[in-house]
Amino acid sequence: MRDYRKKMRRYRIEGQRYDELRQYCRQGATEEIKGALKMTGGGCLAHWIELHVCHGWKWARLQANGIPCAEDTFRLYRAMFYWHLDKALRENGADSDARG
Repeated sequence: MRDYRKKMRRYRIEGQRYDELRQYCRQGATEEIKGALKMTGGGCLAHWIELHVCHGWKWARLQANGIPCAEDTFRLYRAMFYWHLDKALRENGADSDARG
């Protein structure tokens, strides 16, 4: 089994910011979300990440519907997605939108 913790350190986001980004995703698809999904590089995982972050699907539901990876892999790509989203929002000046 791979040690994904080392890889995830790069994509570490503070808890409060993570909550802001999660809330932003629940508001609906935006250009920043679509861009972050593309930048994640997960290919077919982009669809599953979107179901999780925008529509609230839990891991068990994703798994029951045939997600094509292990949970550790999904967590890595989800962390990468949030990292790209955070970066995009800060660069585009949409940071205040993510805060509420």
